[in-house]
Formats: sequence, structure tokens, C-alpha cells
Amino acid sequence: MKILEIIPDITDGGAQRFVVDLCNEFITRENVKVYLVSLYGIKEKHYFAKELNKNIIVFQLDKKPGFDKTILFKLYKIIKEVKPDIIHSHLSAIKYIIPLVLFIKSKVIHTIHTNPKREPIDKITRFFLKKLYDYKKIIPITISKDSSESYGLVYKNNNNIEIFNGRPTVNRSEKFNDVMKKINSLKKTKNTKVFLHIARISKVKNQLLLVNVFNKLINEGKDIILIMIGSFNNKEITDKILEIKNKNIILLGTVKNPIDYLFLSDAFCLTSFVEGMPITLIEAFQTGCIPVCTPSGGIKNMIKNDINGLLAEAISEKAFEKAVNKFLSLPKIKVKSMQENCLATYREYYHITYTASEYLKLFNNHLT
Repeated sequence: MKILEIIPDITDGGAQRFVVDLCNEFITRENVKVYLVSLYGIKEKHYFAKELNKNIIVFQLDKKPGFDKTILFKLYKIIKEVKPDIIHSHLSAIKYIIPLVLFIKSKVIHTIHTNPKREPIDKITRFFLKKLYDYKKIIPITISKDSSESYGLVYKNNNNIEIFNGRPTVNRSEKFNDVMKKINSLKKTKNTKVFLHIARISKVKNQLLLVNVFNKLINEGKDIILIMIGSFNNKEITDKILEIKNKNIILLGTVKNPIDYLFLSDAFCLTSFVEGMPITLIEAFQTGCIPVCTPSGGIKNMIKNDINGLLAEAISEKAFEKAVNKFLSLPKIKVKSMQENCLATYREYYHITYTASEYLKLFNNHLT
């Protein structure tokens, strides 16, 4: 089977992380050949790309900003050359597949990585995409119960197939001891609880709520610190955070070894307005870093409140503060139980081997 994966870029986003992992898992399977198209190309700083298996054939198309018509011709040429059995698109790459669907023989699968209402496509693209979904010319994949329900409301059909995201087993890096020393130096006491947030700074990730809550708790004397990892995508929000944050809230920007921080933190926080199925939450599960999150998107399907994490009652400062305080009051035996449940959740639902098998099963079903 020949699989052509298409994504706009390989940067530090969750969808990009997932595509790299999925390609790497596919290539280990018998009789599977994997090709990857990055519309914008790959830059040295995009470290996910360095993890790609060398047996994966990569095409870089150097797309220009906006809708680049030349990409249509470049993609069509690649498809004619490779003759893939399956074309699997992600994010806004679907815009360049739609005009080609009637001219290619490959089966097209598209994974929706967020709430379908928030997918990065315009109204015209959505109109044609609905028609192609209706006639099953493109098969949509949703990644959570919330995503599936939203898909039905947006596209008025039930042609979608639900497949959870996954991650391979993660390990500590060679910098683990350095990270441990760094975190210990940031703690106020040996009992300081370490909270970790991993996400690009943006409006949808709702970091101002996160910072406001931790400012309040720290000012009340709670023995806690908050470490924030992620690119400074939004300068206005970043500047506001830097202006108001307590000194025990630390912004690290992008780091190449966030897994080390997950292993060394007590809790993982996301306060987003909208989420699909966060890869960082899957990583938190498998490192035993207990999630304390707002009930947005697929998060509320992944976290079983008080079992494998804590879910705020609403997306509000008051509700999230209550969830954090509940975590701080947990007895040690409950913390250990939650950590074990996190690991069990990952193994049962979110390992990349399971995810890849579900995709390959789907691909095979549409080739017969």
C-alpha cells in the first residue's frame, strides 16, 4: 500500500507532531510505503521533521502565502508520479485536494484535527467539501466524540469515522538531569507543586485565564509554580502575560525536550476555549502528569473527572481555580491512583500502534 500524507508544514503544532508519529508508525508495517508532502517545506528549526524515518520519501513544495495555484500543479504531478492508493490530508491542505479529486484515482481521507466549526477553511471550501463528503469522494476522520458531534451539526451527515490520535512511547532525553536541576532551582521549597502548560501562546489557548488563576493562588501563599512552554505566537497576549505574571510563573518559550518537563511536573494544565484531541494531553497521560484542564472539545471526552485527571466545571477563572485547589488538596494515595489511571488510559486508547492500525484498517476497507 502506498500512502501519501499531505500537511501544510512540519512545525511545532499538535497535528504536525501526530503526522510525523503516524508516518513513522506506518513505515514499520509490512507492505506499506509512505510519502509525505509539506506544502511550505521544512526548515532546520522544525525539529519534528528530524524525527522522520529515513525511509519516508519527503516532498517540499515551498508554498507562497495565501492560496498558491502552483501547488495544485505540483501536487498533481506528485500524485501522478507516486500513484498512491491513499491520500491522507491534514489541516488546510484539504484546500489543494478538493480541485484534484475528480482527476485522481486515489482514495482521499481527511483528518479534522479540531472542532469542525473551527477548521482553517473558508466558506467556499466548506461548501465543496460538504458535497464531497456527501458523495463519499472524501472520507472525513474525526478525533473525539465532541468532534464527531460537531461534524454532524456542520456537515449534516454521519459519513465521518472516529479515530483517536496517538503517540508512541516517550522517553526522557539526555537533558533530563539538567531539567531536573532547573526545576528544583525554581521551587520555593522541596514541597512546591509544579504545574506545566504546553501550548503556543494564542487567543484560543486562553492563557490569560491560566495566568490570572495562578497569580491569585500564588498571591494567596500557595506553594506552587507554573511553567509555560510554547512559542510566542501572539505578541499582544505574550506582552500582557509578561506584564501581569507573578515571578513564580515562568515562560520558557519553545523547548526541544518538553517531555522531560512532563516527567518532572505534578500537573499538566490546558485552559483552551477550543481543542480537538491535544497531543500534549496524551503525553501527560503517558508520563503520569495529572491533567487539570477546562472542559473544551475532546478534552472532556479524554479526562474522566477525578479518575485520570480533574476537569473544571466550566471555562472560567472561578471553575478552573476550584479544579486547581482540588488538585492541591488530593491525598498522596489519590495522586498515585490518578497517575496509574493516566498510564492505563494512554495504553488502552492513545498508543500510536492502535491509532495506526485503525487507519490502516480504514484504508484497506476503502481499497476493497
